[in-house]
Amino acid sequence: MDFSRVLKTGLVSGIIYGVMQGITSVFSYVFYREQIKEMIKAAIPSNANIPMTMDQLADIGMMSAIPGSIVGGIIVGIVMAVIFALMYESLMGGNSRKKGIFLCLLLLAGIILGELAYPGFIGGLFMVQTRFILLAPISAAFFVAYGYILGLFYDRFSSHKHKAAEYKKEDKEKPTRKK
Repeated sequence: MDFSRVLKTGLVSGIIYGVMQGITSVFSYVFYREQIKEMIKAAIPSNANIPMTMDQLADIGMMSAIPGSIVGGIIVGIVMAVIFALMYESLMGGNSRKKGIFLCLLLLAGIILGELAYPGFIGGLFMVQTRFILLAPISAAFFVAYGYILGLFYDRFSSHKHKAAEYKKEDKEKPTRKK
């Protein structure tokens, strides 16, 4: 496994994924502000003395949504790039982009099954606010788009040695014409 390639792929694709999920997070704060304030209030112990209102805490959460999603996206991106590299040969698809989409569709199916079994718990690892059903399709679409981005950058960061080996393999597979 080319660790440099996997790390670069994970970093770049993870940043892009984090931005996409950050946008979904901001939408969740815009559309579900009152529910989020109730969730924050429920998470704070009753004996805690916090010198801020729930509105201020929700505003802080909204302002930190994109930077926090980018950090989380980098972590998810690196993990996904390692999984992708390890499973690359066994994934269905004719090229890296299709293989990336297939991997994300497999994981998305697992997330959906996990959400059915444990609502609001499983999907939080890869998707933002799956408990808000209206945002789950947007988050899922971004996750599938991430699969395409993962495959795209996996190809882009391949080493010259790896590309040369692929070209030689393609040349051997092509029939030669005899004159």
